[in-house]
Amino acid sequence: MDNILNFIVSYGWGAFVIVCVFFLLYILIFKDKVFQDVFTNEHKEYDIKFHSFFRHTQYRMMVELPSLPICPDKPVKQQIFIDLLQIATKATYNTCLNLVNTDMTSWDSNRWASEVSTAMANNFKSWHEESEKMGIPPVVISKFMIWCTSTISMVGEYITALADSNIYNNNLTRTNTLLLIMNLLLISIIADAERTLKDLNGDLVGLVYKGEPIEH
Repeated sequence: MDNILNFIVSYGWGAFVIVCVFFLLYILIFKDKVFQDVFTNEHKEYDIKFHSFFRHTQYRMMVELPSLPICPDKPVKQQIFIDLLQIATKATYNTCLNLVNTDMTSWDSNRWASEVSTAMANNFKSWHEESEKMGIPPVVISKFMIWCTSTISMVGEYITALADSNIYNNNLTRTNTLLLIMNLLLISIIADAERTLKDLNGDLVGLVYKGEPIEH
């Protein structure tokens, strides 16, 4: 609960909207038995590879992020944050794609939680590693990852909640809902990037990115 309150205090109305969506998912999934048949039966023939998460994420990488209006008057600094978000978004997309291509039919709920948690931990670790390879300044990476901490923690909590829910009786419905949550994560990290930018306070003075000096 403290993590959620801190998240709202830090991000304001944007965080409030995200938390409301998470809360609605919680009500539908864990509390309202009316939806049990929807989540456990109607999706038996559903191909999760066509989940809207993948379409939305592809659009975000191809259209939204390249034109992201973050510090547009400072193009080098802008490119740093666009690249940072592209790395995180692509890594998350690939992680989720690998999950839906994995045969989970023999997994119980504990195995699902363990495998998904490990995949997500590796995903978040790769954000840092791939950003370093790209040449993004370490101070940007470290501050971005700090701002992402609350969002990442919430994902871990929802993985546990999905595995523990009595509503679900198969991994397809768990993974389907996980992808909805991951879509929200990719929205919230844009706010994390914006807060990282404001938190730099001259830390990039004298540094270069891709051969160009970074604006003050």
